[in-house]
Amino acid sequence: MSTYENYNVVFHSETIHTMVTHDPSMVDCWLSTLSQTSRSRRFLVGLDVEWLPNRQRNVENPVAVLQLCIKKKCLVFQILHASFVPQSLVAFLENEDNTFVGVGVEEDVGKLLRDYSLVVANFVELRNLAAERFGEHMRCGGLKALALSVLGKDLEKPRKITMSRWNSFRLTPQQVQYACIDAFVSFEIGRILNAHYVLTLNGGAVNLKSSKQAIVADLTTEADYIAASEAAKEAVWMKKLYLYLGWSIR
Repeated sequence: MSTYENYNVVFHSETIHTMVTHDPSMVDCWLSTLSQTSRSRRFLVGLDVEWLPNRQRNVENPVAVLQLCIKKKCLVFQILHASFVPQSLVAFLENEDNTFVGVGVEEDVGKLLRDYSLVVANFVELRNLAAERFGEHMRCGGLKALALSVLGKDLEKPRKITMSRWNSFRLTPQQVQYACIDAFVSFEIGRILNAHYVLTLNGGAVNLKSSKQAIVADLTTEADYIAASEAAKEAVWMKKLYLYLGWSIR
């Protein structure tokens, strides 16, 4: 019996290659393939979690599903049904070179810590980045609002799926689509808002400038290089300033 399923999830014109599994060894494979097919060792990752809605007072259900998305590859890990959490995933989440992004990501990271003692070392709240470009009202926006403002794309979030049984051993295609798209949209918003190029000051995130590029790029990869170059210039300037002031940074 197979311990994983592959899906091609479509979001507007994009196709996201998605693996759903509860098998720790398949998580190992997914992360290993990721490293082998990328020249970078620093990843921007869309992160989201799902769990069975809490219907009893003072009872909080644990995370059932962890979603990770990098570019057009998504992992939907049914962590509730896993025999253990693989060390490769522990190391990936703890790697400070990786930047995990989402809406309400601090709450998600806190729940992973409480439920599974998993530490996500470096995470960025997308609402804060969106607020700098689109206004303070974005700090109260959900993923649907950010998708429309940042990506110009409508994101469907049916309440029936949001409140569904995420603890089921076999997820429905609708649940897989919902879980995958949430993580993918988080990744895309983070990529556009340059979430990967964020300094931390005394444990807090300091966002570098998020603005429209002065140079028009034809390709996504070229745009990323331009963004990285501009962010690096500002990072160098800020680093010199902080060191001059005697503040600790990383």
